[in-house]
Amino acid sequence: MAHETVMNNPLLLRKRISDELKRRRYTQEQYASVLHMSQPMVSRRLAGKASFSVMDIQRTAEWLQLSTDYLYGLTEDPTPATDMEQVYA
Repeated sequence: MAHETVMNNPLLLRKRISDELKRRRYTQEQYASVLHMSQPMVSRRLAGKASFSVMDIQRTAEWLQLSTDYLYGLTEDPTPATDMEQVYA
């Protein structure tokens, strides 16, 4: 798979977030609380009617314990780096 960024593949970002929410049985209301926004705002983002901010993605990754690279589609490995050696390896 070619490396694709959120700018040219926002569908992948939204799909990965939606899939993880479903897999973990989290509601949009729970997710909205993490992002400090309303459920309708989360719904708009997941539907592609509004964009996620960099901070939204960071909070999402931390909450779901996934790497931002995975959410953005830069890797197929969802595991976040646990220390700086892994970040720069």
